[in-house]
Amino acid sequence: MKIIENYDFTDQTTMRLPVVARYYGEVFSISELQEVLDWCRNACVQPILMGESSNCVWAEYLDACVIKMNIQGIQYREYSADSILAVVGAGVNWDEFVLDSLNRGYSGLEALSAIPGTVGACPIQNVGAYGAEVSQRIQSVDCIEISTGQLVTFSNSECGFGYRMSNFKTVWAGQYCITSVSFFLDTEFSGMIPAYTGVAEALEGQEITPLAIREVITNIRWKKLPKPEILPNCGSFFMNPVIPKSQLDQLQIEYPTIPVFATDDSSRVKISAGWLIEQCGYKGKQVGHFAMYIQNALVLTHTGGGTAAELWEFVGEIQNSVREKFGSEISPEPNRIGF
Repeated sequence: MKIIENYDFTDQTTMRLPVVARYYGEVFSISELQEVLDWCRNACVQPILMGESSNCVWAEYLDACVIKMNIQGIQYREYSADSILAVVGAGVNWDEFVLDSLNRGYSGLEALSAIPGTVGACPIQNVGAYGAEVSQRIQSVDCIEISTGQLVTFSNSECGFGYRMSNFKTVWAGQYCITSVSFFLDTEFSGMIPAYTGVAEALEGQEITPLAIREVITNIRWKKLPKPEILPNCGSFFMNPVIPKSQLDQLQIEYPTIPVFATDDSSRVKISAGWLIEQCGYKGKQVGHFAMYIQNALVLTHTGGGTAAELWEFVGEIQNSVREKFGSEISPEPNRIGF
C-alpha cells in the first residue's frame, strides 16, 4: 500500500477543479483499506474515501489522506424463487455493473443506466433517475468502521434512505467506508416501462426488454446531459425542492405550469429545480468560468480555469435568485468535501 504525498488528483474528478491532497492512496482489497485506515489513525490524519468523484466538489487543498476505492468483483447468488442477489465491490463502475446484470438476464436496474460513479458511492446519495432510486434494490451495505477498522453490515432499513439522502451522507458522515453493496434483482422482467417523458414513445414498435429500456434511457440521458470527459460537470447540481402542498397552491396561482412530482408524503410535493432555475434566466447563462448547461438548467458546468470558491459564489447567486422569485430553497446535490 503506497501513500503519495501532495498528490494532485484534479484529473480524477468530473468537475476538473484544482485539488491537491496531503496524502493519497489507492486500495484494491478490504485488507489494504484496513491497512491505510490504520496508518491514518496512527498518523492522526483524516481519511476521505473517493470513488470516481462524479458527485463531489473538493476544496483546493485537503489536509487529509484521500483513499481511492478500487475494490472490484461482482458475485451473483440465488436470493429467492424469482430473484438473485448481486454482491458488488465498492470500486466497480456503476454502469458497468448495470449492463452486466442486464446482459445476464436480470432486471431491476435498467432505469438507472448511464449514471456516472461507483457502486460504493450510490447508497450515500441514494442515486435516482427516471422514477427509480437505488435504495429500491439495495438489500444491504457492507462497511468498515473508520475508528476501529471493524467490518459492519447495514440492512436497507438501517441506512435511512430518502430523496438523494442516506445516513451515510448525514448522521454517519465520515464514520464508515463502504466496501460492497448487495442488490436484489429480478430473474423475470415485469414489463414495467419507466413513467418518464419520451421513454414509452421511443420503445414503440419494438420488443420491450430491460436492455431496450436501457438503450432508450441512455440515449435520452446523453441528449440532456454533457459527458464529463467533454464538458466537466457533476450531473444534476441541484435537488428538487420538497414543499408543502399549501405552498404549491400559492405558487400555482401565478405559475400554473410549474412541474410537480408526487412524494411518499401526501401533504408534500416535489417541484422541478431545473424549471425554477430556467425561469430565473440561468439556463445557458455563463458567469466567469462556470455556466448552466444550455440543454438542462440543472447541470452546472465548468468551462475551464475556475476555482471552487468561484463555483460556490455562482451557486449562491442562483439560490438567491430562486429564493427571491419563488420563495423556495434549492440545495446542491454534490458532496462538499474539505470546506
